[in-house]
Amino acid sequence: MSNVSRDLKRIKKLTETGLKDTSQVNSVLKEIKEIANTLVLTDELVLSRESPQGAKILAENKFFRDLLILVRTKEFREFYSSHMNTSADMMSSLVYIELNSIIENLYRDRFDARISPEMAALMLKTLMSETKFRRPLMKVLISYVKGETRKNQAHDTIMSYLSSVEDSPKLMLSKD
Repeated sequence: MSNVSRDLKRIKKLTETGLKDTSQVNSVLKEIKEIANTLVLTDELVLSRESPQGAKILAENKFFRDLLILVRTKEFREFYSSHMNTSADMMSSLVYIELNSIIENLYRDRFDARISPEMAALMLKTLMSETKFRRPLMKVLISYVKGETRKNQAHDTIMSYLSSVEDSPKLMLSKD
């Protein structure tokens, strides 16, 4: 069975599933969107006669498939054109993306739930607006982005720092 046939059968199965709540609906819609994006990319590039070598790369390399799906989305293009115009903008965006990832993981570990966009925005804004938080965090995150620190080291350093600084946003991530 081809990947396209498999993906179409998966979409059919997802749409026939009885959904009980909004989170299930959102999860199924997200999965269908991912499959549809893959099918569109397959249709545009893999079946293209312009470059059989490129089609082979896309068929065999998940990184390139995922990258091309991402950069072709309207949301990414808008973000890229608005917020990634210089090398400093790009570094800043990567730092925010990584800090957001750390915050999401910490929140999930502490509350066994996904952080809301509002809480994530509050955390990011608080941490990056105040110099006493921003400078040490930037040092750790830039070291990680440059490959000088491992992800788990950056995570541990940030948590340790947030736990030790008075009036840090640690209360937002605290179970107590």
